[in-house]
Amino acid sequence: MKRWISVMGLVGMMSVGGALSGCDAGTPGGAPVAVAIGDLDGLVSSANARLELTIAAGGAVKTIAASRELGHDEHVEGQVVAIDAAARTLELADVGTVRWTAGSRLRTREESRAAEQAWVAEVAGGLARGESVRVRADRAVTSPVAAPTATEFGANDLRIESPRAGAKLEIVVTEAHLSDDGATLVFLGRSHDLGGATLRVSDDMARELEVGDDHGGHGEAEPGDDNGGGGEFEPGDDNGGGGEFEPGDDNGGGGEFEPGDDNGGGGEFEAEPGDDNGGGAEFEAEPGDDNGGGAEAEPGDDNGGGGHGRHGGEDD
Repeated sequence: MKRWISVMGLVGMMSVGGALSGCDAGTPGGAPVAVAIGDLDGLVSSANARLELTIAAGGAVKTIAASRELGHDEHVEGQVVAIDAAARTLELADVGTVRWTAGSRLRTREESRAAEQAWVAEVAGGLARGESVRVRADRAVTSPVAAPTATEFGANDLRIESPRAGAKLEIVVTEAHLSDDGATLVFLGRSHDLGGATLRVSDDMARELEVGDDHGGHGEAEPGDDNGGGGEFEPGDDNGGGGEFEPGDDNGGGGEFEPGDDNGGGGEFEAEPGDDNGGGAEFEAEPGDDNGGGAEAEPGDDNGGGGHGRHGGEDD
């Protein structure tokens, strides 16, 4: 998967319905921050993440909230389209298959611990009458995290919820759950297109994007960031070519250099004592400089040939 994280979209977006679970203001995750959907792949590839997705009827993912809060139970909820009492399974629209066991806690809107037969009868009866029946299913986070191809959600707690459209997932994911571009999520064997969704992350995740990130060549870099080319850099940054540099920067060729920079050849720079140049740039050498040829050397310089050394020093 790609490892580059683009620092973009760290500006306010439209507020999305519902707070980020476990990451609202005052919690360790902090208040949610809107970022680009393309950042999701990089965030998940660096460490597991909790995603909370709201899904419109028909399957379109509308919003995603992400955090590093991994200790809470996972849950899914949606409209029941089928129930199999003998197999102890439910089919939830836009979610997938949920399985319960004899030890699972079953709840209705009136009973916190309903008998299995009564709970099944309420769900099945509602479906038979053409009513909308919505169920939420919870499970403890598994270790390792359940694979994206696992086709059933094994619930230890199921509750009948008030009817409303759409579905919701609150799950822990790894990089295996996402496509390389972060635009598709696979869960319970189903693919969810994330391209049209609004992504919000906890502020601690947003800081992962802002400072100390490794950028492949876009966004504004901070001091110490590594960039393969492009963007604005600060002293000490490493760039393979292009951009404006400050003293001490390393560039394989091209760009403007300051005293003390290292250049393998090409680009104009004024060298000072102790600078190293393999040849190709014009510079006036001082005592102690190393020049492979082409510049005029001073006493004590090492010149492999082609330059004019003053004898009486230690030139070769």
